[in-house]
Amino acid sequence: MTETVTTEEQVIDPIFFEKMLLKLLFVNEDVRDKVYPHLKPELFDVFEHQNIVQDYLTYKEKYEKFAKVSELKLYSKDKEVFDTLLDVMKIDETEFNSTQLLDEVESFFKEKLIWNDINSMVDALKEDVDKAADLPDKMRDSFSFSFDNSVGLDFIDDFDTLYEAIHNHDKTVSSGIKIIDQIIDGGFHEKSITLFLAGTNVGKTLVQCAFGCNALLANKNVLYITFEEDEKKISKRFVSNLLDIEINDLKLVSREKLKAKHDKIKKQVSEKLIIKEYPEGTISANHIRNLLKELQMKKKFTPDIVFVDYIGCMNPNGKVNTNINSNDTLRLVTGQVRALGMEFGFPVISAMQANRGGINSSELDLTDAADSIGQAFKADAIFSITQTDELKEAGLYNCKLIKSRFGLNSYKFSMGVDVPKMRLFDWDDDSVELSTTPKPPPGVQKDIVDDAAVNMVKNGMKDNKDVKRKKLMGLNFK
Repeated sequence: MTETVTTEEQVIDPIFFEKMLLKLLFVNEDVRDKVYPHLKPELFDVFEHQNIVQDYLTYKEKYEKFAKVSELKLYSKDKEVFDTLLDVMKIDETEFNSTQLLDEVESFFKEKLIWNDINSMVDALKEDVDKAADLPDKMRDSFSFSFDNSVGLDFIDDFDTLYEAIHNHDKTVSSGIKIIDQIIDGGFHEKSITLFLAGTNVGKTLVQCAFGCNALLANKNVLYITFEEDEKKISKRFVSNLLDIEINDLKLVSREKLKAKHDKIKKQVSEKLIIKEYPEGTISANHIRNLLKELQMKKKFTPDIVFVDYIGCMNPNGKVNTNINSNDTLRLVTGQVRALGMEFGFPVISAMQANRGGINSSELDLTDAADSIGQAFKADAIFSITQTDELKEAGLYNCKLIKSRFGLNSYKFSMGVDVPKMRLFDWDDDSVELSTTPKPPPGVQKDIVDDAAVNMVKNGMKDNKDVKRKKLMGLNFK
């Protein structure tokens, strides 16, 4: 009978990882080769597991090859031990994220190695201090244990990997805005962090929610972490955008009509949106790491993109060092959040607050960051967003790419914003032509500076600003 392991059991029962490690010895050569030099029966808690390991090791010593399950059947002298092995082999690991499962098994085995070294050191010190002389080196080996066999790219000898690095495009999540995707080479890149610099009340949260909606509509799993607004307020922004209802009118819509609209969206979207709030100044990147693991275990949810609204509200990992200034602190936090994207393979999107001098500026630069210029050092791409009174009336943002590791380092453009429905959209799409190889879009920066231009833009956008969204969704909300 196949053994079923619930997510709750995974969290509280380390025996699951013990079983999983045994199975990997038979089905994963990379793991087997890494574990074998350290493999000892005493590293396992279950008596039958210890006997399986002992049979596995003696078989290898006698026949100079690793045993298959069927071969241990002939070799094992204990039917109960072999039946235990058969049960272990029936565990269905495909229900878990393979990368995370290997990470957890690796951590489990590393902890076992370290604990075994500590016990050996205590026993040696009781008998003879000299016998413990080599144990520090063994502990260093245990602490550095990893399933990862990579030791770096050999530039001279590993041409195939080099060629793939040149020609393979990063995995990206589209921003939903054509011009942004082009100037940063396809969208928000995996293992990167993108920041949006804006002044107070310009719309940093609106921007992040709008990009989150675009990602969800592109069938990407979205995790949105919020500090300054609670989960319900953030969810209202997503509802307004996705259900095509102005945010101030949501409370006027009947339950039945809202449910009907929600059901239509549910049919179109195959992935999930998780919104999680934390009080400002209470969490670090490690808390987010734990959240990611809990979401995988409890909801089988792995995000394709993560929004942190915003990083300036977080603390560094570990005990806060009161001797470092706020600039260094925020640089450290940004680096640690970016490291999560590196570890789990998703893009991170967050925001930066403009300082007092930049609040009323028509254009921002890195020197206008209020929180910390240290953030900019860790970011892979930074956009500034400003909005004059004329642009606000026209429903436009003045945007500028002010840092990028993906091609262009500076580019100005305008982006449409529908504040009542919490949406962003391309302005003057015809000026940008997409190609399989993104390139800098043609045209020049468009400045809206007078009433005539404002009215022209407003009239031009009035009839068509929702057309693309409705066409994309295949819906006709009335």
